[in-house]
Parts: sequence; C-alpha cells; structure tokens
Amino acid sequence: MNKNHNIQTPIGTIQAFLDGCPVDSIIYRLTTEDVPKVSARYLMEVSVNLDRQEHLLSCRFLPSQPVKRYGDGGDRFEAEIYHTDDMIQNVLIGVEGELWGLLDTEEPVRAFADLKDRYRVYDYDLGYDEDDGLGYLQYCIRSSTKTSTYRFGILYTEKRCEEDDQFSCYDVDPGCISADVIVEEL
Repeated sequence: MNKNHNIQTPIGTIQAFLDGCPVDSIIYRLTTEDVPKVSARYLMEVSVNLDRQEHLLSCRFLPSQPVKRYGDGGDRFEAEIYHTDDMIQNVLIGVEGELWGLLDTEEPVRAFADLKDRYRVYDYDLGYDEDDGLGYLQYCIRSSTKTSTYRFGILYTEKRCEEDDQFSCYDVDPGCISADVIVEEL
C-alpha cells in the first residue's frame, strides 16, 4: 500500500491534516470518462487510529495563486469549490457526512436539533474552519466514533466549461464513488 501526502494540481496542493498536522493518505485516481471536462479526479482515504480522543481531520487546498472559494453540497454531502478569477481552473473537495449547527437563530436550531437526532446516520460530524482566510471542511471525530476510514472526493479542471456541460459537485461525493471508477492506486 503506497502512502501519499498530497495531490498536486496546476493551481495548488491538496493535503490531508489530522489535528493540524500532515497525515498519510491513500490516493486513488478515478476515471473521468463520464465527466469529460474534468482534468483529473481522485479519491483520498485517510485511516485514523481510534484512541477515544476527539480529532479534526481535514483535506485542505493550499493554493499557489489567488483563488476564490464557495461551498455547495446535498444530502449527506458537502463540498468546497476553489477557482481562479476566470473560472477556468477549479478544484473541488467533497466530504461525506452531515454539516449541522450552521443556523444562527435559537428557534430553528432547536427544531434542527430534533431532525439531527432523528436522522443521524454517521458517528462523526462535519465542521468548517478557515486558515489564512481560505475555508475548508473537516471531519469532527468524537471520542465515541467507531469510523476509522474517512474519504475525500477531489477533482480539478483546466478548461473553461460551458454552463450546460459543466461538472457537478456530486462528482466529488465520496458516498457516490464506487470501486468501478477507480483506475489505480497512486
């Protein structure tokens, strides 16, 4: 099993961090046949030693040039999209899970907490943080967590995409990446 520390893209590096320190990961290159405007697509897996301690696991984009960021996602999935001003070069990083507690007012939070308990699927949470003004998603591993392997979906583009043939943030949803799209382990 080959352990890697990062993925290089034309506009920066993608690296996994556990509690703020670089951590080993297994990286798989995925097919791009079904998303022809995508230059490369990866699945990054990180195994965490369950020591009954709380940990923060993140997959951060470290840009080599100025970029802008916005978030997107869906059911049990969140993504961060980083792009150059001209929108030609894009990096997407997706995580599988539930991002709770982002509402500001007390009343919706109480109702939202009821839903959270009723529909909890994962034994970890997702969180959001910033480093040098650039935001990133993270897995919030609780002391009671039994999940030991975490997955990040990653893609980047180097071509301008027309609006009707653009890729989707769901192309980096780790929960939708199956073994049949894995080309090779790097």
